Amino acid sequence: MREKNYRTSLGGLLAAAAVASMFFGSVIPFATFTAPAIASLSVLFFTIEYGRRYSVIIYAAISILSALLAPDKEIALLFVCFFGYYPILKGIFESKLKKNICCVCKIAVFNAGILLVYLALSRLLILQSVREELAEYSTAMKAGILLLGNFTFIVFDIALTKLITEYLRRWRVKLISK
Repeated sequence: MREKNYRTSLGGLLAAAAVASMFFGSVIPFATFTAPAIASLSVLFFTIEYGRRYSVIIYAAISILSALLAPDKEIALLFVCFFGYYPILKGIFESKLKKNICCVCKIAVFNAGILLVYLALSRLLILQSVREELAEYSTAMKAGILLLGNFTFIVFDIALTKLITEYLRRWRVKLISK
């Protein structure tokens, strides 16, 4: 029973921290990609501690709360369509796929998620500011931005791997005493 209470409390705290980062990311203009990336750390740590099954619940809770509470819907969609579930998929890809196939799958998931976000923003939610911003860019500029996004994603993935390693090696023992 104590383990269930601890898991629930930790999940609530991590979800609250993630939603707070999404909210504050909406206030800071240049934090559009940073806020969902920081929020994804909550899902990452919960995945490490309790596995994928419970992490999906945390991802869903953060997604729903972010969609309702975050003033910037672009940030909420970035979390829902990519950053939120990526820590869960990262573990699946790295444990079940060969390295080359794993890298291709990760990049494909990133591109699909990002394209889905901007398709949803421009076509479904019809945010005029996003439509105007995308209309200003040429096709080459959009491709360049996506290429730069892919490079940034690779750096993000490497940073997550190093963070996981350091957490397991040093921080976990200090933070979680069982």
